[in-house]
Amino acid sequence: MLSIILLSISFISFITYIIFIWSKYGILPSISDSFYKTNSRFSFYIFILSVALPLMIAGNTALMFSAGALLTFVGAAASFKEKLTSTVHMIGAIGGISLGFLSMIIDFKLWYLAVIIGVFIIIVNLIKMKNKTWWIEITSFILIMFGLLMSMI
Repeated sequence: MLSIILLSISFISFITYIIFIWSKYGILPSISDSFYKTNSRFSFYIFILSVALPLMIAGNTALMFSAGALLTFVGAAASFKEKLTSTVHMIGAIGGISLGFLSMIIDFKLWYLAVIIGVFIIIVNLIKMKNKTWWIEITSFILIMFGLLMSMI
């Protein structure tokens, strides 16, 4: 029951922030670009924490915990356009999502979610979709949260 509550907090935080950003600024190149649009380190970091921390606990595996921990780096190094924080931000973002899908495969036996995101990434790149990082991030988070929900029911 606690895991469902935590997953719900993470999902509601994610959806609320994305809808807010989308309605105010439109679709951005990436979710992280919202840091520069809002010019608020605090709101971006709270968003990242409110998504990552519940997932770390709800996932209840070492891989999912590590995925969430890496995602917190994204908030801590929010100014990804600066040379000093860029590497930490990218490792956190790419590593967090990658470990999330690795957890889906290894811990939850939901390998097809990784296939879905892999095919989606290929399609997005083939059709040269605008703001592809935004769409890959959104799809990744939704698939990982969906996978966690499926594992809990």
